[in-house]
Amino acid sequence: MFVIFFLDSCDENHQNNQSDKVISEAIKRNNSEVEAIKIILSQSIDAAFKIDNNISLLQSSQLLQKIYSVNHFLPIWSDTGKWKNYALDLIDYIDTSAYDGLFRQDYHYQSIKKIYALLKHNNYSVEFTKDWAKADVLMTDAFVRICQDLKQGRLQSDSLLWISDTSRFSNFFYNQIQLLNSKQNIFDIFDDLQPDNSDYRQLKKALKPFVKKMDNTNYTHLDQGFTKNDEKDSLLFYSNIIKRLSEIKGLKVDSLNIGDSLWIAETIKKYQAMENLTVDGKISAKLIKRLNFTDKDKFNSIAVTLDRYKSYPQQMPEAYVWINLPAYSLYYFDEDSLSLYSKIVCGKPVTASPILNSNIKEIITYPTWTVPTSIIKKEMLPQLKMNPNYLSKKGLKLYDHKGTKVDPSSVNWKKYNKGIPYKIRQGSGDGNALGAIKFNFNNPFDVYLHDTNQRYLFSSNKRALSHGCIRVENWKKLALLMLRKDSVLLSKNKSVKSKTVDLLSRLEKKQKHTFSLSNQVPIFIGYFSCEGKGDTVVFHEDIYGNDEKLVNLYFKKNK
Repeated sequence: MFVIFFLDSCDENHQNNQSDKVISEAIKRNNSEVEAIKIILSQSIDAAFKIDNNISLLQSSQLLQKIYSVNHFLPIWSDTGKWKNYALDLIDYIDTSAYDGLFRQDYHYQSIKKIYALLKHNNYSVEFTKDWAKADVLMTDAFVRICQDLKQGRLQSDSLLWISDTSRFSNFFYNQIQLLNSKQNIFDIFDDLQPDNSDYRQLKKALKPFVKKMDNTNYTHLDQGFTKNDEKDSLLFYSNIIKRLSEIKGLKVDSLNIGDSLWIAETIKKYQAMENLTVDGKISAKLIKRLNFTDKDKFNSIAVTLDRYKSYPQQMPEAYVWINLPAYSLYYFDEDSLSLYSKIVCGKPVTASPILNSNIKEIITYPTWTVPTSIIKKEMLPQLKMNPNYLSKKGLKLYDHKGTKVDPSSVNWKKYNKGIPYKIRQGSGDGNALGAIKFNFNNPFDVYLHDTNQRYLFSSNKRALSHGCIRVENWKKLALLMLRKDSVLLSKNKSVKSKTVDLLSRLEKKQKHTFSLSNQVPIFIGYFSCEGKGDTVVFHEDIYGNDEKLVNLYFKKNK
């Protein structure tokens, strides 16, 4: 393996030496930084080329070709051996790019600093022309990548990133370069690229003090458990638990007695008390997850969350519903003001509520509930096989494809395994699972917002408890706000109270009725595991493991 690595290193060094030789010869012939930039860009399209050891421009090489060709291959960041002011600003920005949820190692930070230090102490001459050219190309690549990450975000496959689509987006990147030449501050350029969403800005505000105090230590990572009856594995597991606890500042760990379960429990209790957790001294999945959630992991969650906002419209609608699943919260905004907050119950991890954008088109009072096929298959069919009267006990009725009521005891349930050729429906009323109201919107997941006949669940702190639909605690006020807004928009001449009065009447009489919204209300169901509260970042549980999946997919090299 050493021989292979040595040969690979020799080959890589040979390529870089050959590249430097080609650049140097071009400079000697033309005495020009322009020629050096041309050589670097032409070679960077080759997958084998690296501008320096381990530094490739593959992702944006085509884009850089376009930018420099428009600029006649002149250097962008310097002029005859003198750095332009915005070049120094770029270095400063990359150094503190974590304040925007970025990773400075993604933008050639060390290489740019190294070349900058070299050129700072040497006069401008032919000898260093290739270094000025390398620095220029690296800085341009860093600049366009920062523009990419701040505007579109990083949560896309490479083929969908703007930086990869020069046919459509090269003008966007070139325009940002032009702003530099117009003397616009580079920090303002980068700020203008980011969402103007108030929640995004609040999180960014809290991120800066978080980064300043951030602990970058690499702590012991804990697995969720050990192999049963494997003494070696269990000893390693407990050894790692003790080691991880000993790494916690302020937690005094006096012993390393793996076999003393009472001592381990007491140490865990001290940690739980420090973290405001339930003090029970037990090793649980929740405890291990908390111990693994270091500042580095928190920063990754913040970075993912900031990028999620970049997929939303730059200009939000006048009125809309905003749901944050990990926070178990619903917000109704109207004309940039928060008109309503409500607790929600969302899907369990095994039946997760989907992330989607749609439009609420109708509100139904005292709806009936047609049981989704997934619930029938997984939960009801096994019960029906044991007891055909199961449906009547739950207040449910069975119908065939024509809508005719069927007696459950007349069906041979044992012959069905993957589904049934019937509909199961619950009539409207106080006992209905959907409660008194349902909000419909088009989506491929067959989910909706609704009231519930289990309103006690809103008192729980963890509310990922449904089959995927979202239960709303403050459903009545939400419906009234929507109908009032719809009445105002529909006609200035009609009474604003017309629809709201009708709604209250239908609810009082417990009548089923559909209120169609002439002006459908946009709904955004999102997944934001952290938010800014003043100068503090508040973290919510990654209930579906979505953050972890995205971090592993897009930020793995930064972990």
